[in-house]
Amino acid sequence: MKAYIVGVGMTKFEKPETRDRQYWDMAREAGGAALADAGIAYDQVEQVPVGYCHQAST
Repeated sequence: MKAYIVGVGMTKFEKPETRDRQYWDMAREAGGAALADAGIAYDQVEQVPVGYCHQAST
């Protein structure tokens, strides 16, 4: 099996639910940026690896 990374996207590092932004809003932003970076359409994507980094403050 071969895998290709053709585009990347991310959001600003900030706590979810700030500025009325939920996880799915941030995922949509990062996904849209990755598609734009790759220059491809959503229906051309077969798989998407996703990760996030979040630590609540104490």
